[in-house]
Amino acid sequence: MKSETHGGSRPSRQVKLLALAGCVALGWAALPGPVRAGSERLAELMQRARDRYRTAVSGLDGSGQTAPPEFHPVRETYEVNAQYRGVIKKGFDRLGKLVVSHRPGEDGVFGIDLAAELKMPKKGKAARFEAAIQYRLEGQNIVPLTDESQFSEKAKKHREKILANSPFIYLLRHASFPAAVPATVSYVVEGKTLSVRYARSERHMEATVFDGERWIGKFFIEPGDSRQGPHDYDKFRISTKKGVVISFVCAGRQRIDEERTE
Repeated sequence: MKSETHGGSRPSRQVKLLALAGCVALGWAALPGPVRAGSERLAELMQRARDRYRTAVSGLDGSGQTAPPEFHPVRETYEVNAQYRGVIKKGFDRLGKLVVSHRPGEDGVFGIDLAAELKMPKKGKAARFEAAIQYRLEGQNIVPLTDESQFSEKAKKHREKILANSPFIYLLRHASFPAAVPATVSYVVEGKTLSVRYARSERHMEATVFDGERWIGKFFIEPGDSRQGPHDYDKFRISTKKGVVISFVCAGRQRIDEERTE
């Protein structure tokens, strides 16, 4: 994760190069017409340089921070554990895998795909679910657009909480951190207000999703100085019924379009 650059520090090497390219481009544009006409290809390259220069400069905010990076589709793999947090506490490790695909869109639209196959700790039976859900973010309103989800009989009891957390699996990875923490950011989903409370621990930025006063999801974001997303999860947890907490620990991450590990 890139560190945030503070006021008075030097621009990055990339910004310097883009600025140089921009100056060359502007100098080329000042030449007489007959000289410029000698190479359409070079003129095209100069136009691209000017465009990159404008993009770099428009992204500077006085602190040397460049414009936000383009979001890419990303696939993450998680190892699934579970804890029972009742009077008697029990832990169950390596119950299966969850695959999460983040699908950025345009005009506030985004998608999240989930696919898991788990082994239930008591009787060893399999629980499976798949979901492909699309949302649109309108200000602080999260509007569900499509929901193609299937839960096996054993997984249905966790369906409500998994789907309630699904937009936040995407949003908290891509949203910028609040300028100061602790802080609370509220979202509205189908008329219900859900609050995200940010706090820093020694190891993570923690973002906890609350439905009223009850937490339903908690995201442990890997440390870094940049407030700007996308961020990387170390793990996240979903609180389900009867004191059961399901933990998802990140085991791998790759760009979908390039199929390479980030």
